[in-house]
Amino acid sequence: MRPLSVVLTLLPLLIFGECEGPCDICSMSIARSQLGAKASEVRPFSVTGTVTARAAASGDSDICRFFLYDQTGFGELFCDRAIVPEPGKVVAVRGVIAPIAGHPFPVLFARSIVTVGTSRQPTPRTVSADQLGDGNMTYRTVRVCGHVNDVRSDTDGSARMSLSVDGRDTTVLLPDGHSFRPLVGARISLVGVRLPPVADAPNEPR
Repeated sequence: MRPLSVVLTLLPLLIFGECEGPCDICSMSIARSQLGAKASEVRPFSVTGTVTARAAASGDSDICRFFLYDQTGFGELFCDRAIVPEPGKVVAVRGVIAPIAGHPFPVLFARSIVTVGTSRQPTPRTVSADQLGDGNMTYRTVRVCGHVNDVRSDTDGSARMSLSVDGRDTTVLLPDGHSFRPLVGARISLVGVRLPPVADAPNEPR
């Protein structure tokens, strides 16, 4: 069976900010290093990399999230739905690292996304349930094998799969426009992007 391309789990966030001033944050590794502490200011960034996946951001239909990698590492970014890039595209991104109300850490928000080419997706690493849970695979492209327990639709129109990997339940966010219900009861292989555990949605900025 051909592997299914999906995104694993979903982290809902609301974001804001404007891109101003010079961008001295110019790689994913530097950008991600700025996300581990509280910050009150909006800081610009500029990175170029390959898009591995994209998905809607829960709680705001006008915001999407996408996942990017460059030679220094992987990361998660947010943008307006109108400019969200397609997987496999190499894009030049300018935006801001912005704090968000009700959430302890800032996020990467893209204001300008320019496609500069195409690239192969990173080679997925086949992982176990233990490897999925240890945090080392966060934002990376992974391949898992498991048993489909259920497929359900959420109130916002998205669909999720309950997949048993090595006896542990894993939530898979499914792409739109496909019917996965016939896979219930089957054992499948799929490729996706491993995201952090689901966090509480922050309050909307006022």
